[in-house]
Amino acid sequence: MQESAALDNSSLKVVFQGVRDISVENPSPFKILSDESAGEPLNTHVSIDVQPRGNKEEQRFEVLVSTTVTLSKGDEKLFMLELQYVGYFLINQVEEDVIPLILFVQCPTLLWPSIRFLVSQLTQESGLHPLVLQPVDFMELLRKKMENEASAEE
Repeated sequence: MQESAALDNSSLKVVFQGVRDISVENPSPFKILSDESAGEPLNTHVSIDVQPRGNKEEQRFEVLVSTTVTLSKGDEKLFMLELQYVGYFLINQVEEDVIPLILFVQCPTLLWPSIRFLVSQLTQESGLHPLVLQPVDFMELLRKKMENEASAEE
């Protein structure tokens, strides 16, 4: 029987995950509350960046997922949350060409539920309605990143 290319439980292990850095800026809480109570929608912008690094020989990797949430009205930023969430992983018994996919797709997918929870809690504790981020297709983010890098090289 042939082994499949899918990871089994022994191929990827989460050693640790947690917040590396967090910043919440809410310079105009009264303005946000008045705009929300008046029914005026705020613009929400979410950006996500995945930055893996590690040592293939030691099979130890760090994956940093940086998430920035900005609420604005026109050009005025009313609220900003920056969260750097990191996971440390052991990856073994996989082909070397698969490791980037694991680091850019599977590892951040494992971290995302914790990131979503923290963003929701932090927005709520800042006096806003909890912001529940949607699931992210990290494969699509990787594809776009590769396209951007390819077009930048041209």
